[in-house]
Amino acid sequence: MKALSLVTLLFVGLLNLSKMEESPKILTIDSVGSEVMVHVGKAGLFRFAGHTHEVAASRIRGSLDLNRENPARSNVHLEIDTSSLTVTGRGEPAGDVAEVQRVMHSEDVLDVEKFPTITFVSRGIEIIRASTGSLELVVVGDLTIHGVTRLQRVRSLVEFGSDGLTAMGRMKINQTDFEIDPIRAAGGTVKVKNELEINFSIRATS
Repeated sequence: MKALSLVTLLFVGLLNLSKMEESPKILTIDSVGSEVMVHVGKAGLFRFAGHTHEVAASRIRGSLDLNRENPARSNVHLEIDTSSLTVTGRGEPAGDVAEVQRVMHSEDVLDVEKFPTITFVSRGIEIIRASTGSLELVVVGDLTIHGVTRLQRVRSLVEFGSDGLTAMGRMKINQTDFEIDPIRAAGGTVKVKNELEINFSIRATS
């Protein structure tokens, strides 16, 4: 009986140890070390008369429940304060920057007072390729902008470091999918593209 009890205790101990090793590690998004850039193109018959816009996000937060034994079981939660979205001024006259930012924050576009955050919450992760120190994957999740949630597939390259990881990638979305009308001027002959390109480098540390 004593021998059986010892075997049982040993089995339970090994089982608990295995669960501990496979348990997710909580990483925190490093706002300073992360970067999200939105590129807004020109559209319309006279698009040569308009300007491209580049927008940067400065307040990024969230967490990553990382499962190193099975990365596909990891979870991502990301938030961006819409009021932190800032027009960089690259690609347009300096005198236009303040007005472009005002319109972007207004109720005609992002309506930052009513919708203060942009969020992304993962539903699942698909591993495309794994190598030593890195993963190529697709994160499938809910992207919420302007109070509207859409399912999004985000392809990313993840590189692991001693204290965390960095996820880099690019995605495209349409403003109208989130009930945002692209800005128009001059009777609609000059306007920004519906499609936005978003480049990101997200740093997460323990």
